[in-house]
Amino acid sequence: MFLLSIISGDNELNFPITPNPIANGGIADNTFSDDDSNDIRGAFEVGISTDISILGTNYSTTSKPNGNYSFLNIPVGEYQVRVTPPSGYGTDIDTKPVTVSEYQNSIVNFALTPDPTSLDSTTIYGVVFSDTNWNGIQDEGESGIANYTMMAIYGQELLHDITDNDGRYSIDVSPRVSYHVRTQFFPQGHVVYDEKSS
Repeated sequence: MFLLSIISGDNELNFPITPNPIANGGIADNTFSDDDSNDIRGAFEVGISTDISILGTNYSTTSKPNGNYSFLNIPVGEYQVRVTPPSGYGTDIDTKPVTVSEYQNSIVNFALTPDPTSLDSTTIYGVVFSDTNWNGIQDEGESGIANYTMMAIYGQELLHDITDNDGRYSIDVSPRVSYHVRTQFFPQGHVVYDEKSS
């Protein structure tokens, strides 16, 4: 309420009205290596640091090593978010539309597919042996077991190798993937008391 005292002459009284500030929103999520090409980040799929921008604006950022990124305090509206895959990666969709709403972070992630020609393979290797004292270590006198099938499994992918005369095996696998390593069968007169992940 305003109290106005009228005196002789003209009297000016102004009423400043302050508009409510416009609430902004944000855009956030992650960029990751989509090793199985299903557009969903799996438990063992790593984040990728790469450049991200909002088309038609000055907003740009680089996602962190774990793949997370965010744009904060973005005016409400419609936008196009673009990712620039780093060397060795590609993507079927490099630009995605997004609607920014008040007080909310809109989710936009990017699944980046590794280029197989740019990746070095890695190897799972070891030895299958007769562990006569059950200590998990190949001690002197404990011989390797030949012609024994070892398998590395990831989803529907199954790779294998057969042990040599010393019980040794070697399986070339894709990097950045967690494989379950197991035996195909037990050698006669033996049991396997452990299966491993690598």
